[in-house]
Amino acid sequence: MIFNVRNSNLISVLLFFVPVLSFLDKINLPQILISDIYLIILSQIFVLVVFYLISLISYNFIFKNFLSFKIFFLINATTIYLFFFYKNFKS
Repeated sequence: MIFNVRNSNLISVLLFFVPVLSFLDKINLPQILISDIYLIILSQIFVLVVFYLISLISYNFIFKNFLSFKIFFLINATTIYLFFFYKNFKS
């Protein structure tokens, strides 16, 4: 099976960090202090943990009978990823 639970966890976390990694490109990176990069990454990790807890709570109350939590979290991470790039899809 190509798509298993381990892959969905990895894809979910990577999707969460793609907007930050795309922000830290060759134009923005020289303009940002290293302490700000640490702050950006730590805040992204904090948001990921909060998002994971919110997903877990909503899964337990609403979607428990319909699908697995790993797939539910992947769907939520994909939704958050698309929110960052909504303007590109809009045009």
